[in-house]
Amino acid sequence: MAQPSRRQLAVLGVLLVVMVGVYARAFRRLAPAAVPSTTEVLPSGRALVAGIPDQDPGLSARRAAQRAELEQLEWTRDPFSRGPARGHGELTLSGILWDAAQPLAIINGETLQPGETIDGFRILSIEPASVVMTDGTETLQLQIAP
Repeated sequence: MAQPSRRQLAVLGVLLVVMVGVYARAFRRLAPAAVPSTTEVLPSGRALVAGIPDQDPGLSARRAAQRAELEQLEWTRDPFSRGPARGHGELTLSGILWDAAQPLAIINGETLQPGETIDGFRILSIEPASVVMTDGTETLQLQIAP
């Protein structure tokens, strides 16, 4: 095995010093900040702690205006879903993972494949937008809206 050159040893030494510095900063414990023990109330009624007013006078008015604006917005559907989930009683279809060889359906938060059962219903088939299930007497079709 060849001996390392002086240049390689110098680079290794510099990297070691940098690494120790980084770890020292990462694990250094900071002293807790001093908490002022006195609070002064200004003539305007606002609190003053360590010389800093507790809030900007116009802040609450701006927040109220933002809340009012948010309430006026009309939200549309989730762009990542194919539509609202439709269910039958206690069964709710929330998604389909479509693969012709091995399709999966997400029903009541469980990932299921054809032949498996949930709440007494056995999955007969899974299509790209629907699931057909039966309990032996009733056949139902859960759909994802387009």
